[in-house]
Amino acid sequence: MPSCRTLRDRNRLSRKKHASLEKETSDEIRKIREDLAREKDARINELRAETEDQLSRLDAYYEAHHESLCSELFQKITGITET
Repeated sequence: MPSCRTLRDRNRLSRKKHASLEKETSDEIRKIREDLAREKDARINELRAETEDQLSRLDAYYEAHHESLCSELFQKITGITET
């Protein structure tokens, strides 16, 4: 039968091992969260740039075709053809 001292030593080693594992797990979770936050921020920036580009192209198209778009819309709403 192990002595009390041996059991205390084993218990202390077990607590140290458990604390070490807890720290390792905590560090890994923190790293994963940081990686995900970086990926999220990069994706948001990418989507923002794409959106700004699409809006810019839409504005340019509208400016270039404003008259014809208005005429087409007018005709569809009223059924009246401009002369």
